[in-house]
This record gives sequence, structure tokens and C-alpha cells, in this order.
Amino acid sequence: MKQPRLAPLRDRAACGTCEFGEMHESNDTQFYCRRRAPVLVNSGKGAVFPIVDENDWCGDFREEVDAT
Repeated sequence: MKQPRLAPLRDRAACGTCEFGEMHESNDTQFYCRRRAPVLVNSGKGAVFPIVDENDWCGDFREEVDAT
């Protein structure tokens, strides 16, 4: 079953118009830009997040992945 998840944010400038326009990284986590709130993504675990409203996301930073 395929579920949406955030793809890597490769271009910070693309999120520059958002309230949360920056991406912050640590050893194994990343904050990806979301218009309403930053979303914590565990970059090493392939965490999958449901997209409730696609308009919440800055640009098209999501991809379809096989969650199985």
C-alpha cells in the first residue's frame, strides 16, 4: 500500500514564503517546512505522515512510497 510522505527538502528558497520557512537538521532528524507547523521527520527510519490537506505543504516536497 502506498502512502504519502515528505520527500527531502532540497531547496530552502522554495519554502521562503512560509511562516516556517527554514529546515533544521540534527544527527538523525530533520524539520521539514509546513505552512501550519514544522513536521518532525526521522530521516533514518522512513517515517510516513498522512497528508490531511495538501495545501498545508510548501511546494511539492512529498512523494509516494511503498510503506510495506
